[in-house]
Amino acid sequence: MRATILILCVLFLPLLCSCAKQHDFSIRFISDRQYDQMMIFRMFQGKDPAGLKSRSKQMGFDYGFAKEVSKAESYEVIEPKLTDLVDRTYLSESDLIQKSQEEYAKSWDPVIEVFSRRAQELSGSPWFYRNYECVVSPFHKGLSSWYSNTITRAYNEDPLKQRRITAHEIVLSHIFHIVRQRYSEAKLSNWRVWAFAEITTVFILDDPELMQKLWPWQTIKENYFSQSNYPQLARLEDQLRKIWISRKDFDDYMTRAVPILKTFSTTHRKGM
Repeated sequence: MRATILILCVLFLPLLCSCAKQHDFSIRFISDRQYDQMMIFRMFQGKDPAGLKSRSKQMGFDYGFAKEVSKAESYEVIEPKLTDLVDRTYLSESDLIQKSQEEYAKSWDPVIEVFSRRAQELSGSPWFYRNYECVVSPFHKGLSSWYSNTITRAYNEDPLKQRRITAHEIVLSHIFHIVRQRYSEAKLSNWRVWAFAEITTVFILDDPELMQKLWPWQTIKENYFSQSNYPQLARLEDQLRKIWISRKDFDDYMTRAVPILKTFSTTHRKGM
């Protein structure tokens, strides 16, 4: 009897291990008004190279209101107006937000495993958070967090095509954590780490296997995301791409990239 049990355990052990791997990474699509509201404040309080007017238009806000938020001395000062606006929007868009949460979750179910495995392989690091939360937002197209497992994505996109930017925000946060584990802010500023993470995320998501499995409708020639799309990062991106192509592994890539990053001056500051 014991021998039979032992044989069964040996036979099924690979299956058990395989199942465990499926839980290395998960995404939960949620609503979070307070988080969404705080991000509005931070976005308008931050600097954007395209200007506040451009940002307010992109987010669907009146420019006058955006200026009021940007000039507020603190979150508490503007909180009542933000709360009123967010509550009204969530009330009117509640059905669409809920529908997006459900459809986004379904669209990720078939590709979670390949995304999790390949992103870890290419980054040379296990996930810092096994579970990520994506706030499905009527205000923000895509936001990544530097110090947590929360990202933000737009509520009104195609359930399949949203995967690319969602993946970008997750990997962006992952790369930031990898760098911060090795380099303190005193050794490498947040803005240089942001630049490195933005560019490196593009390289990782350009992986042929990820493109084939997660966004097969985009050919390499048509791939809008094959560059970071930040003009101020173009020169740095060219330099890092050469290192990425010739890298031995991710650690080698990062080690060779850091001296270049230390001489790079960013004019755009982003992150939460």
